Amino acid sequence: MRDLPHLASLIFNRPLLVRSDIGRHLIDSIGPRILAGQAFGMEERRSSHQMIAPGGRKLPGGAYLERDGIAVLPIVGSLVRRGTWLDAECGMMSYGLIRDATAEILMDPSVRGLMLEIDSGGGEANGCFDCADFIRSASAATGKPVWAHANEIMCSAAYGIGCSAEYIWVARTAEVGSIGVLGAHVDVSEADKAKGTKWTYIYAGEHKTDGNPHAPLDGGARARMQADVDHLYEMFLEHTSRNRGLSTTKMRGTKADIFRGAKAVKAGLADEVGTLDEALEAFAEFLAADDR
Repeated sequence: MRDLPHLASLIFNRPLLVRSDIGRHLIDSIGPRILAGQAFGMEERRSSHQMIAPGGRKLPGGAYLERDGIAVLPIVGSLVRRGTWLDAECGMMSYGLIRDATAEILMDPSVRGLMLEIDSGGGEANGCFDCADFIRSASAATGKPVWAHANEIMCSAAYGIGCSAEYIWVARTAEVGSIGVLGAHVDVSEADKAKGTKWTYIYAGEHKTDGNPHAPLDGGARARMQADVDHLYEMFLEHTSRNRGLSTTKMRGTKADIFRGAKAVKAGLADEVGTLDEALEAFAEFLAADDR
């Protein structure tokens, strides 16, 4: 793999908005391979665009025009701030791509509304809230509604994006929520000792080497990382509570739990249960009623 440092920087020592089990998988399985410099085989490459169901006319960002002027934008895989060649390699989708696609789609005169079809366990915190706010602003500016459908996972950063929609549908088995923040630090100092390797950093600035993997995480560095996670958590709670019209207390009360199908509706995180086809049909009826 040609960009291991970049991939490592997306996982370690930064807060993530990911479902907890996905975060643990990245850290426990992919993380050690990155640190060891192991290559990733071709068989592990998965492009989110390969998962897009065929529809009508193709639109930017892998979207398509489905029916009655409704565009469908699939948001699939791990979410990252900036897209690189790693998108195709690792099944990632960037907030930049989502923003650009949303803008072009909503400005298309043949489009009357946008459905975000989401199947993602989340991703980077950086860029998530700005992307979601952009979707709401673009919808307001063009007067074209945006709905979302959880098909089948809309957790953490993916929920941060999905809650920008004015109406949220969920498949009956869909997993929704995980409104929380996760961070990780890896300590390879004992492994360094076993290999007879000793790292020495020459630096200026007290916190310049905080979180480096070749030393245990000391109390001060840990406290600063925790403070950053807590700060982002408050931002996440405010973001989701504002978009869903619920109190931050209620959002905090979800305790970053995941709610399936109808339970997500009961928790106030979604509005209706149904398949993507049912959601599209309801969206078409909504648009038709708006014309009258």
